[in-house]
Amino acid sequence: MNKKLLTVLGVIVILASCKKDDNNGGGGVSGGIQITGAVFLNSHAPGVKHNNYRLDSGVVASPVAGTSLSFNYSNVSDTAKWSDTLLTPTNLTAFPSAKYMVGFNQSTLGQNISLNRYYEATTSAWNILGDDYGALNVTVSQGSLAIAAQAVHATPVQTLANFPISYGDSIKQTSVSVLNATATAAVPIFGTITGPLTVTQTTTVNSKNMAWGTLKLKGYTDSMSVVVQKYITDVKTDITSTNATISALIPTILSQYGGTNGQVNTITTYRFWAKDKGLVMTLNSNGTANVTTGL
Repeated sequence: MNKKLLTVLGVIVILASCKKDDNNGGGGVSGGIQITGAVFLNSHAPGVKHNNYRLDSGVVASPVAGTSLSFNYSNVSDTAKWSDTLLTPTNLTAFPSAKYMVGFNQSTLGQNISLNRYYEATTSAWNILGDDYGALNVTVSQGSLAIAAQAVHATPVQTLANFPISYGDSIKQTSVSVLNATATAAVPIFGTITGPLTVTQTTTVNSKNMAWGTLKLKGYTDSMSVVVQKYITDVKTDITSTNATISALIPTILSQYGGTNGQVNTITTYRFWAKDKGLVMTLNSNGTANVTTGL
């Protein structure tokens, strides 16, 4: 089989994977501190520069649920330092409630793929609003993929945290985003076929503020009172086409990537929220941890 459509679908999967009913059911168990939205807003506004360092995978253990816990990483060597600045939203027509955006860029098949992710931050919640894709035209020897510039909304918005951050609170939610593209494929017997491709990403959130205690980190002089949030997302990606020929080929082509249509990826992230500072450390799904200093 001609691999043109394989290439096309591969790019779409990469684009979709750049991204991911609220039930705030806690109430703040006695003894645990709270982190307010006002503290978070002070450090998450356009133009704010964040200084960060990374801890290697395995250095920070996955925290257990509990109270009055102690986390000490003040003497652990960091492996990389970087800074980033939150950007002013450029597409307020599509995302009128956006507080800031973060730009993502990567190179695939010799093409630069770029998007801006839009965030909403208020005193009550921190949300992902969606992604704003630049126009993309990928041309390879046997085919092409065209994606018009488009804003892809998360419906409803994906809630990352509710404020105040309180021990025992939870989030249960399903958010859907849809990316539309046009693919041209050269298939033996059928010749050249042009048709629509739709990438639907369904993100199911199951989050719990499952621990509290004290945290020591390099870059901070004192122990910090923290609440630990365990944030689990199940991300399901479905690729469909109203073109019958392209639709029939999708499962076979994805299998050549070792994937299946409708595959679900589970991502577990731990966020350490500090009183009077906000989000100071994130333990990523791959085991590395990012620390933000200067808060």
